[in-house]
This record gives sequence, C-alpha cells and structure tokens, in this order.
Amino acid sequence: MDYTPESIPDPKRLFALRSLGFAEEPFSPSADPRFFYLSSQHRDTLTRCRSVIEFRQGLAVVEGDYGIGKSTIARRLDSLYRYNPDQYYVVYIDNASLYDSEMDILSDIAAACKITKSGGKLALIRALQSFVVEQMGTYNRNIVLILDDAQKISSSALSVIHTIYNFDQAKKLVQIILFAQPEIKTVFEERPEVRSRVHSWLKLTELPPDEAYLLINYRCKIAGRDSNLLDRSQFLRIWAMTGGLPRYLITMSSLIVEQVGEQNKQAVDDDVIEAAIAEFKVGAPRRASR
Repeated sequence: MDYTPESIPDPKRLFALRSLGFAEEPFSPSADPRFFYLSSQHRDTLTRCRSVIEFRQGLAVVEGDYGIGKSTIARRLDSLYRYNPDQYYVVYIDNASLYDSEMDILSDIAAACKITKSGGKLALIRALQSFVVEQMGTYNRNIVLILDDAQKISSSALSVIHTIYNFDQAKKLVQIILFAQPEIKTVFEERPEVRSRVHSWLKLTELPPDEAYLLINYRCKIAGRDSNLLDRSQFLRIWAMTGGLPRYLITMSSLIVEQVGEQNKQAVDDDVIEAAIAEFKVGAPRRASR
C-alpha cells in the first residue's frame, strides 16, 4: 500500500496502542457507528424519536450542547429508516443552520426529494405537497425529515417546517426531527405557532460519572482491550475536566493514549494523566470548569 505523508501512522501512537492492548484506534474523532455507546439518555431519546416517526406524531426537537451526541443519534435514525425504503423516505440534512430564508430550505428539501419544479415559493410548496401525498397514497411511505445542526435556522425557514408539518390526511405525512444546540429555543420563541405544534421536546445533558466510565470502557473493548484503561481515581479526574461531555471524554482519552507513546510507557500512570490534562487545558481552557 502506498502512503501519503499525512496517512503514515505515527510510530509513537502505534507503540502506545499496542502497549495498551488495542487492535485498532479506540478514540478517533470520526463517527464510527461501532464505537457509539448508547447511554440511558441517548437510548431514551432514540426511542422517543422513533415513536414520533413510527406513530406519525409530526414534529420533535432534540436539544443539547455541542459534543453531547446529537449528530450520532441523527445519523442512527437516518440509517435505521433509510434501509427500509419500502416504508420510509428519508431526507437527512446535516447543516440546517445554513438556511436563512424559506427558499433556502424549500429548495434543499425539494432537491433531496428529486423535485425539479421551477417557480417561486408557492410552486415549490405545492410540488412538495404533491410528492408527499403521492408517497403516502401510491407507495404507503412515511416521509422522515431529519434536520441536524439546526440551532441557527432562521425563523422564516422555520415557518416552512410548520407548513410541511401541516401536510396530513387524517395522519401526519411528514415526520420532522430537529437536532440543535440550546439557541434553538430563541428561534422557536419568535414563532410560537410552530412551538405549539412540537409533539416532543427532548434534551440531552452531560453524562454522569458511571455512564461516562462505561463509554470509555465500551470503546476500549470494541478496539480490543478487555480491561479498564483507567482506574477509578484517574477516571474521576478526567470526568471533572470534561464535564461529562462525550466529545471531550473521547478527546481526553485520546490524549492519554498519546502521552503513553510520548513517555514510552506501558500503562497509564499519574504522569500520563497530568500531561494529558495539561494538553487538554491548553487546547480549551474553558472546559476545565469542575
């Protein structure tokens, strides 16, 4: 295999991974579904989103800070229903914050539905409604619209969500799940008529220590290590630094592996923990809040 300079594995990183008993990288920032630890609150949120979709309840919002796991749940929903095309037609938009106007969001949704209708807003809405009715009437498909990173969506774009929500024939023809940071509440405050139609407003929060510990150990096990990477006291220091945010827990764990390689160690000790914490603070000092 030919390697580019950027793709050549770091020898110190490889040494650390092998020394710690890993067969592969356990703490990559890339979203690998094999490493997704389903905490109790993530499991509950996923279940409730599925209820909104499968019982045709219309509209749900999943609110949570950055790094909490919203996009992971959004992608899980996408994969669950996309692979059942006989019953579901899925539209997944990964950056709804880009929508400043009604035409922005309408055009994108229409394109995802392969609607080529020309004209203004009204023409697109009518074409989209015809498409939705056809999917239900001809194919008995439930349309699922997943909008991720929606915290900065404009209030005018939100009105399109309201219009689509109102497509129904005794039951909702389009099920809409918005994933957004807490700022989304401000957007909905500008459109109370849309807020009143939200069936479920779900909130993800930081992981408590026990669940955070399970997340790290779950990733370790998937990557080939059967024993815990950290003892309890080491872990509690890490949890305090990260505030229990999954993204930061993974970042901190990756820094610990890095320091094992840098210090030429065979295991995680106090020196490794101290160095990892120091590097974490340099990268984002405001995270160290506990």
